[in-house]
Amino acid sequence: MRTAEFFVPLLLLVAACTSSTDGSPVPEDAALSVALRGVWCASDDNGKTCWGYDHFVDEGLIEACGAFPEDGKTFVLKGRYELRGRESCLTITESNTPNFFPVGGKFCARVLRIDKRQHTYRNLETGTEHTTYRVSEASKRCPGGT
Repeated sequence: MRTAEFFVPLLLLVAACTSSTDGSPVPEDAALSVALRGVWCASDDNGKTCWGYDHFVDEGLIEACGAFPEDGKTFVLKGRYELRGRESCLTITESNTPNFFPVGGKFCARVLRIDKRQHTYRNLETGTEHTTYRVSEASKRCPGGT
């Protein structure tokens, strides 16, 4: 499913490129953790509208939610992530959609570019690249208001 392939690595955040969109080096480890903090929007229109959100709450903790664009089914999950350089691996700890995001599932990605507005990463399993967009915490809209 395209959405699961897109969103799970988004949670991971985590190389063809070695610089951010502004030309600066991609941060690694602790600096990357700081750069990821906040809310990122999964979008099919360059961030104008969002169908999913990743909230990097604290170092190593992520919460995600949204509705799959293909069928409108909602998802809410939590996970722990670990960074090594520009690579991140996420282990899902809670999920309301175990068919797509099973508890205990592990997914890895590599950050290709990150700046104040955009985050681009490569799914290490499929090789596909995805971009998410930073939004304010107040603009995050999760199913059920979470």
